[in-house]
Amino acid sequence: MTHDTDQFDPQRLRLTAYALGELDEVERAAIEAELEQDADSRAFVEQMRSAASALADDLSSEPTPEPLTELRTAIDGRIAQRLRLQRSRLKKRPLVWVPWIVFLVALVVLGIAAIALYFITQWSG
Repeated sequence: MTHDTDQFDPQRLRLTAYALGELDEVERAAIEAELEQDADSRAFVEQMRSAASALADDLSSEPTPEPLTELRTAIDGRIAQRLRLQRSRLKKRPLVWVPWIVFLVALVVLGIAAIALYFITQWSG
C-alpha cells in the first residue's frame, strides 16, 4: 500500500481510526486481516500509534486552560437557557388550528341555517 500525502486516501482514514481504537469489532477484524497481508499498512498504523502516543504525552503535561472551561460552561448555560425559552414559548403558543375550527363550525351553522331557510320558504309559499 502506498501513501501519497497530497491526496485524500480513505484507506489511511480507516487505518488511522484503527490505530486510535475507534473502529467497531467488525471493522477492526477486517483491518487486522488486511494488516497481515500489507507491511506498508502495518508501518502506517505503527506510525499513527507512535504519533498519537507522543502527542498524548506532550499534552498530558499541559494544564487545562481555565478560560476554556469557563467558556464551555457559559455556552452550555446559554444553550440550556435557549432550550427553556423555546419550551416555554411552545407552551404559551396559541393553538393555530383553533381559528380554523371556529371558522368551519360557523360555516356549517350558516349552511344549516341557509338550508333551513330555503325549506321554510318552500313550505310556506
